[in-house]
Amino acid sequence: MLNVSVRMLLIEDDEGDIDLIRIYLAKAKQFSARLECATSLEQGLDCLQQGGIDIVVSDLTLPDAQGLETFRQIHTRFPNIPVIILSGLDDEEIAVSAVSLGAQDYLIKGKFNHYLLVRAIRYALERHQLSQTLKRQLIELEQTKRAAEAANKAKSEFLANMTHELRTPLNAILGFTQLLSRDQNLNSQQQEQLQIVSKSGEHLLELINDVLTMSKIEAGMIEIHPSCFNLYNLIDFLQDMFQLRATSKGLQLNFKISPDSPHYIETDESRLRQILINLLSNGIKFTESGSVTLQVKLGNRENFSGSPMTNNQLLMTFEVEDTGCGIAPEDLEKLFQPFVQGEAGRQSVGGTGLGLTISQYFAQLMGGNIKIASQVGKGTVITCEIPVRTVTPANADEFLQKVRKPRAIALAPNQPQYRILVVEDKWESRHLLVKMLSPLGFEVFEAENGQAGIEMWEKIEPQLILMDMRMPVMDGYEAIKRIRSDLKGQATVIIALTASVLQAGKEIAMAMGCNDFISKPFQEEVLLEKIAEHLGVRYLYDSSEPSWQESAKENRIISGEDLKIMPDQWHRDLNRAAIMGDDENIFALIEQIPDEHGDLKAVLKDLVDDFRFEILVNLTDNLLA
Repeated sequence: MLNVSVRMLLIEDDEGDIDLIRIYLAKAKQFSARLECATSLEQGLDCLQQGGIDIVVSDLTLPDAQGLETFRQIHTRFPNIPVIILSGLDDEEIAVSAVSLGAQDYLIKGKFNHYLLVRAIRYALERHQLSQTLKRQLIELEQTKRAAEAANKAKSEFLANMTHELRTPLNAILGFTQLLSRDQNLNSQQQEQLQIVSKSGEHLLELINDVLTMSKIEAGMIEIHPSCFNLYNLIDFLQDMFQLRATSKGLQLNFKISPDSPHYIETDESRLRQILINLLSNGIKFTESGSVTLQVKLGNRENFSGSPMTNNQLLMTFEVEDTGCGIAPEDLEKLFQPFVQGEAGRQSVGGTGLGLTISQYFAQLMGGNIKIASQVGKGTVITCEIPVRTVTPANADEFLQKVRKPRAIALAPNQPQYRILVVEDKWESRHLLVKMLSPLGFEVFEAENGQAGIEMWEKIEPQLILMDMRMPVMDGYEAIKRIRSDLKGQATVIIALTASVLQAGKEIAMAMGCNDFISKPFQEEVLLEKIAEHLGVRYLYDSSEPSWQESAKENRIISGEDLKIMPDQWHRDLNRAAIMGDDENIFALIEQIPDEHGDLKAVLKDLVDDFRFEILVNLTDNLLA
């Protein structure tokens, strides 16, 4: 503040004190003071009203004002001007109150010199300047925040619109492809062409989802939702998903799980699945001959570079190794950047360059990381390390694999006549739902917007409404609001059917009164399961596909109770053979099970075929305990 000119207002009615202040200010070296004086509060306020004052020094006892009320009037009318109180009252309580109300300092007459006065003025001005700078910064930050929120809102609205525009026609493409694939009159060439359409649509959906996921990542809208799940089931799902793709390219697809890998783990299953799908897709995509291998094993905590782990966590390592073209060293550093592809990626068809970016983000969000090692012409190894918690479910002696239900072909007999109202502005989407539901035995009605939907709902009183949310005339939100406002509308099940995949869209739909939410494009079985869940509908299934009872390998639950039909010695022999991995001896023991328990024998054989010896060990350990 050296050589700064300061315009100061002194509000003081004692001439001796005014002269003393003038003398003290003349000795100031840090600033030059231009002093203006007022002998009453009214004069002081008038001077302040004219503007240009940098700081006020005021007595508390004036002809027209007394005590702290003097300061309150000054500070209330001119809150942005710093005020130092000059008082003859040596009262600590008053001094503390003055400062708490906003005074910069409290000087007692007869107890300060020019040094203390100059210091008080200098510090008051510096604090005030700092406070004003901070206020400006806060205002700028708030403005920046509002601008960012507005930009994010605009981006979200754009994404919602684009999602709707892209996914709605894609829903029709994939939906009618599902329906056409049922036609028994199609020849092999037509079936092949239909598969091409279906795969192309699914590929387009993957690209759309990648872009939307990246947008949600940039907006900070991705969250982790840990859950307990069966790790072996997840690996089985991946093997089923990629086996045909690998076989069609003449590749060997290997899945290896180390024996010490836990059966049940807790982490975000959806995110882990997406990571592994991305890594395996890349491995198969960039490998023309040889093999792609997924190896699952426990990792080394000491060499882990992710988030700090707790004592109850294990480090799981998922390693995808391929014998593909490899990645050049100069490309390795850029692979985790959005929309960036290596040389092989640029030469291949399809892809957004987002898969590894999204996978790395998910891995880091789950506390892990992804590393890549590669040699051009030899192949690539991508290692994903994720901290997980091991879980022992209450029914730890049970083993449940994923159930693949057969296709529903009709409603089971002895059920009510179910009326379903489809409210959708796109004809092709309405037509698709009618074609899916009518052949099963549902009575399906249509409406092209929310207003028509309300009129139809009043007329037919459906048990369930499939409601699109974005429509002309009246959208789904307003239609739901009006239906729910009616007493009989409380009993109607409403499922939001929308092309939006944003979480906010789902939350709004549920808050408006929807019972459930389905994103387009959807699978027929998902739609039918939702209807069954809310209406209690029972279906008849295609007998040519494996049913719940017939597919023992896919859905049979086996527990220690099932094995109690055999004697204790048999349990000990099975336990010993499973520990040794002696499949021949295990098969021999399985043959000892009576033929009337054929389902149990089939499940046990499947476990041995899949090298699930640890399940047999757990089952028999519990029996022998």
